[in-house]
Amino acid sequence: MQRKMIAHNKDGKFGDDLLDFMQAGRKLRRWYGENERQAEREERKRRKASLAHAEQDEDEDEGGGSAILVTDAEGALGEQVVLQLILARAEVKVLVKDPVKAKTAYGPYVIPVAVDIGNAAELRKALRGTGSVVAVGKLGALPEVVRSAGLAHVVLLSRAGMGSPGGLLGGMFQSSEESTLSDSTREDIVKKCGVPYSIVRSASIQQSPGGVKSIEFSQPTAAASASKASVSTISCEDLAAVIVATLRRPPAQGRVFSVLSAGPGERPSDWSALFNQLEEVATDTQAAASS
Repeated sequence: MQRKMIAHNKDGKFGDDLLDFMQAGRKLRRWYGENERQAEREERKRRKASLAHAEQDEDEDEGGGSAILVTDAEGALGEQVVLQLILARAEVKVLVKDPVKAKTAYGPYVIPVAVDIGNAAELRKALRGTGSVVAVGKLGALPEVVRSAGLAHVVLLSRAGMGSPGGLLGGMFQSSEESTLSDSTREDIVKKCGVPYSIVRSASIQQSPGGVKSIEFSQPTAAASASKASVSTISCEDLAAVIVATLRRPPAQGRVFSVLSAGPGERPSDWSALFNQLEEVATDTQAAASS
């Protein structure tokens, strides 16, 4: 029996068949956890292949490139940001769990990267050739590596201090995604990462058509603005457009601003006026504080 088993395993699955022999057949293998271990091995192979793909055709130096990495790219907002970046002809990397699915969805327009965002070593490799990052969800090890990776700009989506959709009751039953975006510690961490940053505080995000409402920027320190944002909304598509426009206006150090829909109208084709107004207000506020 042993000779037959060895001859049968010329394909390199001797370990699996040995387990079958010792554990009384394939049907019992799952009782010993072998199926779970096999899944873990496949996951490690997938991550290794994804990292190899991310390193292909990139400089050996970390960072300093022109690519834009979008985290949580499989979520509704992440997908919209990716689509807007593709339309802007940007070089896009997407942090995803399933690179094959991402490649099928976006074709040659993105570089899918499947790494654990909490693993600094894997993330540092994924950031090679990257100049900017859009952080849509959890930060993981990102703040630890952005400076050493030579990034020029981090854009963070946040809902900290913007109120809960549905009021107090909505805050009690908010989703895990909403809970992450409302966590103010994310903002504090990004501010200390040593890289120019933009923190975009959003009104309640809705899955509604974009491009049919005007957009308003404001300083988040204004109580009236925060109160207005708690009852206002913005479409996922419009918010993605704001994030892409923010990427094109990297600050010297850092900035924080709120964004919401301001009633019927059109999304601006030129965002310069909104950003200029925002910077003027910030300058006036700083001057008033120092006088």
